[in-house]
Amino acid sequence: MEYIEGEDILEDVACAQHFDEEMAKGLFKQVLEGLAYLHKNDVCHRDIKPSNIMITKDRKRIVIADFNVAKKKADSDKGPFEMFTKTAGSLAFASPERLLET
Repeated sequence: MEYIEGEDILEDVACAQHFDEEMAKGLFKQVLEGLAYLHKNDVCHRDIKPSNIMITKDRKRIVIADFNVAKKKADSDKGPFEMFTKTAGSLAFASPERLLET
C-alpha cells in the first residue's frame, strides 16, 4: 500500500484558494483512467466519491482509495459485471435508480 502525503480531493477543493479548470480536467482524467484500469482488470470499486480520491500534496496526481466494498468479476456470462444483489458504498453518492432498488 502506498502512502499519499496529501488529503482527499474533497478537503483539497474545500480548502483551495485556487483550483483552475486545467488542473481539474487533468485530475478528473486521472480518475477516469484509474476506473478504466480497474474495469479492464475486472474490478468494480463500488464506492467512488470525493473522499475516496486522494490527491498528492503537489496536486499533480490522484490515487483511488478505499476498496473495502470492491468486487472482482466472477467468471460468468452475465456481462461485464454481474448484477450485484446488495447495495454497497455511500447512499449519498448512489444513483436514484440504485436507491429505488433498496
